[in-house]
Amino acid sequence: MTTSFTDTQAQPHNRLALGDLATQTQIDWLSALSARGGPLVAAARRFMRDHFPAHEAELSDSASLLRELARAMQRWLTLDDVDADAERDFVEGAGATLGMILISHVGDASHVARGNVHRIRLRKFGFFDPFAAVDRALDANQVRAALAREVACAEAEAQGHGPTARVVGALARALAERASNLCIRDQFDGLITLESIDGVNPEHGLAGTQAGAPIAIDLQRAIETTRDQPLAAAEQVAQRYLSMLPLPGARLPAETFEGLRLRLLPRIVRSDVLSELSESGRAALFSATLLSELAVAIVVQEPGRARYLRASEAEAFPIAATSLLEIALANLEACSTQTRLLPAKDAPGVFLSRTGDGRDSARVLLPTLYQALRVKLGAQICVGLPHRDTFMVCAADDALARRALAQRVAEDAARAPHKLSCELFMLSAQGLAPCAHGLSR
Repeated sequence: MTTSFTDTQAQPHNRLALGDLATQTQIDWLSALSARGGPLVAAARRFMRDHFPAHEAELSDSASLLRELARAMQRWLTLDDVDADAERDFVEGAGATLGMILISHVGDASHVARGNVHRIRLRKFGFFDPFAAVDRALDANQVRAALAREVACAEAEAQGHGPTARVVGALARALAERASNLCIRDQFDGLITLESIDGVNPEHGLAGTQAGAPIAIDLQRAIETTRDQPLAAAEQVAQRYLSMLPLPGARLPAETFEGLRLRLLPRIVRSDVLSELSESGRAALFSATLLSELAVAIVVQEPGRARYLRASEAEAFPIAATSLLEIALANLEACSTQTRLLPAKDAPGVFLSRTGDGRDSARVLLPTLYQALRVKLGAQICVGLPHRDTFMVCAADDALARRALAQRVAEDAARAPHKLSCELFMLSAQGLAPCAHGLSR
């Protein structure tokens, strides 16, 4: 979507044909989009009623609403003494409003969710996170310009050349050219499920007769690494993915284990998410229980991507499951030499790890971590795992730090794309354990 905040109306050459929402949806444009907006409709209505009520029912054009949204965000930044709950509510309302604008103008777009993770699907392969977009715009020096960039990114996703859409689209084209018996059966952001079909071109449909177990793969790393690169980079990574995928239903021969062992890495996953991935791919993924809501899965790391190891693959390996986890942990330790703890902003006594490789949460499983943290924090250590890309720690006997940790973990988990847990845990030489009563907050 290309929209100028300085123009009264969208430009005539706008590729998404931004039109008069009032004529499209009569009076209550939000209600008219309820089937595609889902829970975003009510959140957007509340936000608009609080911040620009004149546009709640009748809207002249999208540029007007985007300008009002930018103004509301700028006014918000001038407020003093805003607590975490109010900040979260504002981001949720502003994100829902942005999402509803996109749904209206793209046409073939809708709200989709997996658990507590909400996205906007834009046409065939495009996905967009309006809440993260609002967060980024609020953190920028120029709110209007940043919001315009976010909207442009959403337009690119809808047109098929945004970061997510082009990688997934490149994979679909590669499948059509080189593996026409495979197609994309399901997509949620960068999480893809492939399945075997008979007689159906993957470019034109997902129906067909199943001929093997579906394959669940995670393209998020590929999407991030090619975000600022030419289209050719997305095409190349799609070809690499395809060349490394096992055929549906095929069992890896035992002798291939040595070729994979150095690429096995642990990943902490919510148990319910793991179940959803297994169900959507109709193939059980290898995992081990960690805590009540968390499990440890294993991913096979490839250049630009990682896929979850299936239970059937692990069964074909010539080693026990416990040894498989030990190998994955050893691989993680080998690539953790650059991990650093940084003081958390506005949370005295709290430290976090943010290496940027998507493996930080799994590093709490390393046997050597506790000894390294003990030197800094003492024998009693509280740990937070809000999402996949970090872990947070503080001394358990520091009540102020513990409260700050609990608040930061809850806030980060609430808006994370790969949420893990809002709870605090204890870390010891024996590993992770639930916090004792009274320490969880």
